[in-house]
Amino acid sequence: MYPTFQIGVGFLLQQENKILLGLRAPHRDYGAGIWEIPAGRLEAGETPEAALTREAREELGIEVTGSQIIGAYQFMRHEQPMLLLTYLCGFRGEIVRSDEHQELRWVSPAEAVELFDFEKQKHLIKRYFQLR
Repeated sequence: MYPTFQIGVGFLLQQENKILLGLRAPHRDYGAGIWEIPAGRLEAGETPEAALTREAREELGIEVTGSQIIGAYQFMRHEQPMLLLTYLCGFRGEIVRSDEHQELRWVSPAEAVELFDFEKQKHLIKRYFQLR
């Protein structure tokens, strides 16, 4: 029998050669206290693009524009395998921090690599910026 995957979408937002990271709030059920690009899970029947739009509104209060998938990787979220699709997105609106994160910070790609805990996060950012 094959495992059931959860699917998530992450959004890489750039501004003035920096990217937006969020420090996950201490009350989160997974990854509390780690730095990440903002992300969320698909709901039943939802397309990745619809989830991206919904999650950007919920987590940051923005509208995403011009999204393009730039990578994907798998990891274990608790005991559940998860596939995270990462999109490069433009955005409209003022970014507002939700309770998902205790801090938001614009950082250089090199700083992001230093802040990330997981090698798959680091690899995705390095690969994206090497290919640009």
